[in-house]
This record gives sequence, structure tokens and C-alpha cells, in this order.
Amino acid sequence: MSTLDFEQQLAALQEGLLSFAFKLTKDRTEAEHLYQKMVQRALASNVQRKTTAQIKPWLFTLLRNLFVAQRRKTTKVTPNLAQQACDPSVKLLRPVGFTTETPTEFQAFVETLDRATQAPFLLHYYGYPYQEIADHLRLPIALVKSRVFWARAALEEATSKKSNGVLVPAA
Repeated sequence: MSTLDFEQQLAALQEGLLSFAFKLTKDRTEAEHLYQKMVQRALASNVQRKTTAQIKPWLFTLLRNLFVAQRRKTTKVTPNLAQQACDPSVKLLRPVGFTTETPTEFQAFVETLDRATQAPFLLHYYGYPYQEIADHLRLPIALVKSRVFWARAALEEATSKKSNGVLVPAA
């Protein structure tokens, strides 16, 4: 696809892309910065594209992904997050993917985990990406992923071994 054709299509979609960026950011200046960043990425990636098909959804997806990445970078982990995550007084909500247990049962299950597994699991549960958890806890990312995996596996096993409606922790 020639650069001229691509730039013409990009110009035709400019209003819609700016509108979408504004809808995401709720700030005109920030929307314009996001749009400019998207245009730079799109022009740099256009060399790899050989077809004009699906250019509109590709540009909107690129814009959305840049917005999400920007938000993740600006969201900081609070200094005491690991301690807050392991604090038994904090009430937990129902975890995503496990709908059979109550929050109280889930809290009891989390308390059965050892401290080294509890912090990464709860931080992941709260929605933090693996890299942020690894940086915050000063652990290798592979170790964080492993601990989260084993905690999930134990939770799945506990939910499958429910005894009289109560979660049974894995031995």
C-alpha cells in the first residue's frame, strides 16, 4: 500500500479517530496527543501492511490499545499495596472466574495460602499486571507468574472439593 493512499485514508478517518480519542480521554489536548501518537505508530507500521482492507478497524484498535497502554503507565502501585492486599481486615469481592464461592469463603481460602503466594495472588486478583507486581515485590516476573498459577490451581482444587458448601483448602 502506498504512503499516499494510506495518508488519504487516514485523513478521511481523522474526525472519527479524534472523536473516539476524545471519548476515551475526556480531554481535548490529551485526545490530540493520543491521536498524534497513533498516527506515528500507524505510519511506522504501514510499511508492513500490504493491503488496504480493514484499515479502519485497525486504526481504531491501535488508538484504543495506545490509550490502554498509556493508562497502565500512569497508574502507579501504592507503596503499601502488598501489605494492604494481605490485610485480613480488607473485605474481598467475588473473584472473576470463580462464581460458586462467597466472598467469605474466598477470604478464608486466601488466608490458607502462605504469605509468599498470598501477595502476588491478591495483587493479580486486584488487576495489577505481572510486571508491576514483580517490580513492587522485587521478584522475577517468572516467579510471580508461577505463584499466581499455583494459587489459582489451589483455588480451583478447593472449589472442586467443596464439602458441605465450604471451601476445603488443598493439602
